[in-house]
Amino acid sequence: MKKRTKLLSAVTAGTMALGVMCFGFAQWSTEISANGTVSANGKWDVKITDASITKISNGVTPSLEAVTVEQTAQVVEYNVILKYVGGVNDPNSKPNGAYMYVIDDKNPQTVNITKDELAEFTAQLMIPRDKRYYTTAVIPGDSGLTNFKVDVDESKLSLINYYRPNVLDTTTYSLHLNDDGANEGVVVGKAIGWLIGGFYKDLDGSVQLTYKAANAALENAESSTTYPAQFTDTTADYGNVNFSIDDAWAEYSLTITNNGTVNANLSNCKFNITELSDEFVVDTPNLNNKVLAPGESCTATFVVKVNSEGELSADAQPFSVELTYVQDTVDEAPSASVSK
Repeated sequence: MKKRTKLLSAVTAGTMALGVMCFGFAQWSTEISANGTVSANGKWDVKITDASITKISNGVTPSLEAVTVEQTAQVVEYNVILKYVGGVNDPNSKPNGAYMYVIDDKNPQTVNITKDELAEFTAQLMIPRDKRYYTTAVIPGDSGLTNFKVDVDESKLSLINYYRPNVLDTTTYSLHLNDDGANEGVVVGKAIGWLIGGFYKDLDGSVQLTYKAANAALENAESSTTYPAQFTDTTADYGNVNFSIDDAWAEYSLTITNNGTVNANLSNCKFNITELSDEFVVDTPNLNNKVLAPGESCTATFVVKVNSEGELSADAQPFSVELTYVQDTVDEAPSASVSK
């Protein structure tokens, strides 16, 4: 009786298991994807951007036309804006309202300027703490006043002849209702910031005070004479240079600019001077392995000098400079593979 009971239990269990299998399971499935994009937009653009004979000694006559070059200094320029700031008694009284210079100290531009150009900034706009004057330019605590050298566009004088920044009084100057946009702010000139009254700390980064530094740099500046070469993107022609006395010399310059998007590597540089006679000596720079990153420029100078105790030859003798730039090398691509 017990044996029969066990047998029936086994049969029942097997039947149940078979029944479950008949109902079935959903099939397991996982979909995996790997995505990406590729693009090819590199640009190769290496070219000559300047070439000239920059200096010569006595006894040297280039065939190129001379050009006078003024020495420059770097300054920071700001827009000078004419802006309506409200009437003295009635803020909405436009005919008698106050229109004043505003220095746009949030949008500076760094430029190179000559001594004569710097001298044009002769009108000094004082910015005292008095609220009658524009005071939003940075005043660094008690260490001094932020001033500006201002050059005003003469064509805009009709807009500003009513306002004299150095007159410390309360006189109101009238302006016609037709303000040519001054109510919204119109650019009437440019300014260069500088500082008086001591040192400054924690100056707002948007204001750079450079007038005094530029003025000092250009105080004893002297103009120079160069002889611009004829050049294309890949060739430069310095013309003929005549040396008439011993030890005379000429300095040549060649500027290369990488306007592309990849590094330009100088793989080969040759100064072909073997055709020159022994009366000439050429001093050349070491340019091996020089790399021009995108946006960079490089200027190479070399000097040709007469070094002869005998009679100078009247024959023109050629020489050349050859620069070979190449892109970065690329390692060999790996083979596709699967690992586990």
